[in-house]
Amino acid sequence: MYNIYPKVKQQFNKEGLFTFNEVNLFCESNKNVFIDLYQVVKVNIVDEINANVKYQLKNELEEQEYEITINTDCVDVFASSDVGFYYATKTLKQIFMNSQIECGYIKDKPDLRVRGFMHDISRNKVPKLETLKYIVDIMSDLKMNHFELYVEGFSFEYKSFRQYLEDESYITVEEYLELEKYCNDRFIDLVPNENGFGHMEKWLDKDEFKDLAECPDGIFLWGRNRAPSTLNPLDPKSVELISKLYDEMLTISNSKYFNMNFD
Repeated sequence: MYNIYPKVKQQFNKEGLFTFNEVNLFCESNKNVFIDLYQVVKVNIVDEINANVKYQLKNELEEQEYEITINTDCVDVFASSDVGFYYATKTLKQIFMNSQIECGYIKDKPDLRVRGFMHDISRNKVPKLETLKYIVDIMSDLKMNHFELYVEGFSFEYKSFRQYLEDESYITVEEYLELEKYCNDRFIDLVPNENGFGHMEKWLDKDEFKDLAECPDGIFLWGRNRAPSTLNPLDPKSVELISKLYDEMLTISNSKYFNMNFD
C-alpha cells in the first residue's frame, strides 16, 4: 500500500509492477493539469495510442474526485474536471518518485469542499512574495483550495492612504495580483481578508482617525491599559473608512468570497 498524504479514500494493490524510465502522457483536459509530474519524472506529451499514462474524462465522478488504475503497461487516470485531474497528479507525484511501482487502484475525493488556511501578514515582518508562493506550494501538495492573507493596519498597499505606508512593510497590489494568479493556477482561491472593526489600533493611532474610536481612552485588559482598537460602528466616518479599505481590496480580487473579519 502506498503511503499517500493526504490519505486517500480507497486504495488496494494487485499483482504486477508498472516499470518506467519516463512518462508518455495523453491528457483529455485542455489545461496543463499534470505540470507537477515534471518535478519527479521526464514527461513526453503523446497521442493516446503511444501513452503509458492516460488522463481520461469520466463524467460520473464528482468535481474534485479522481480514480487511478495502475496496470503493468499503463496508468489510467479518470476525473470529470481539471481540478480532479490536478489532485490525481498530486497523488501520482508521490507515487512516481520510484521508477517501479506496484499495480493497484486509488479513488479519492475530499470530505470538505473548501479546505483553507489563513496566514497573518500583519504582525512583525510582512512575508516576501517568494515566501507566500512557497506556502501555496505546500498547500497545493496537501490539496488545499482556499488561502487568506489576514490584513490589519497598513500591511496592504492602500493607494488612498499612501502617506501611512512604510517601505517593505506591506504587500503591494502587483504582488497580490501575482500571488492570486499563482494560487489560481494551482486551483487555490485567494480570498481577500480585511479586518474592519476591531484590531484597528494602527489606524486609530493616526490623528486623522482618533475620533473614530469606540473607547477613545482605550481599555484596561489583562493587567494593563490598552490603546483604542475598536471603531465606533455608529459613526458614519467609520463606515466611510472601512468602505474605502474594502473597495481597494475587493476591486482587484476575482474571488467570489470575502472575509470581513469583524472581531
